[in-house]
Amino acid sequence: MQITRRMRAGTLAPCVFLPLFSIFSIQQVVAQTIAFTCSTNKYKVIIDQPSTTGAYRYRSWNSPKKIDMKPDLEVKAGIEENSGTGPCRHTEWLFKAGNARFEVSNSASCSENEPPNGAIGSLSVYIKEELKSQSWCMK
Repeated sequence: MQITRRMRAGTLAPCVFLPLFSIFSIQQVVAQTIAFTCSTNKYKVIIDQPSTTGAYRYRSWNSPKKIDMKPDLEVKAGIEENSGTGPCRHTEWLFKAGNARFEVSNSASCSENEPPNGAIGSLSVYIKEELKSQSWCMK
């Protein structure tokens, strides 16, 4: 779209109208649902569900990187599982990439270990089915 504006000398000069948000960025925001966010000592994790696939996606950034940068790891085709009852009902998101498995849970209150204050979930990383890392997700 072009809009013309009057210059001081009395001539008309075309200028291009640039919207604050491009259509592409608006579609990106609308096209995903964020299911859970997790910040550990080492990682920032976002679990979302792009509407293009319907499957869940795991994206992580090594700290102190910001989430507006390209993620250090992205795993698609994850699944969501709900388990537990009553106050221990929680959601887990499961992702596989090669011989690695990532499990993110939104429950800290019903775990075997005492969670630190402010914990909202956990992140577990398995390599060849062996637990390699487990961290609390903080607010």
